[in-house]
Amino acid sequence: MKTIINLCIPFLLFTICQAQKSDLSLNLEIGKSYTQEINSRSSITQEVSGQKVEMEMSNISSMSFLVKRLIGEGYDLEVKYDKIIMSVSSSGTVMEFNSEVRKDDDVFSAILANLIDQPFELTMTKKAEYWSLEISMLCSKRYLPSLPKFLIWN
Repeated sequence: MKTIINLCIPFLLFTICQAQKSDLSLNLEIGKSYTQEINSRSSITQEVSGQKVEMEMSNISSMSFLVKRLIGEGYDLEVKYDKIIMSVSSSGTVMEFNSEVRKDDDVFSAILANLIDQPFELTMTKKAEYWSLEISMLCSKRYLPSLPKFLIWN
């Protein structure tokens, strides 16, 4: 038994020493589009004016990333939202907002709907760290045409 253990120990040490190191990084192709699906749920507990307030928030969204060019150790990307669904519940009240459902009395869903398919620029490293983000084009009248005038800024 002792000889079997003595034979196994060097074999295990040799196997561990031979393990390959891995490099976790993005390897994106120029001109190709990648999709990210996001599904998150969060609980928030806070105290407001001495009262405990609990909220549940959820977000389901889909984004497309088009690789425009390789720059140094990163990528220049064109990003677009494909779908945004949000839900907030607090004190028995549930508010839902959906970019795919348009209602005249639902201003926030209209804002989400107008963000769909509107590109913005993102520069990120191969390690998925953001260098820069340009979203000012999403805030213009051109991209939010159906909103009430008091909600549109220049």
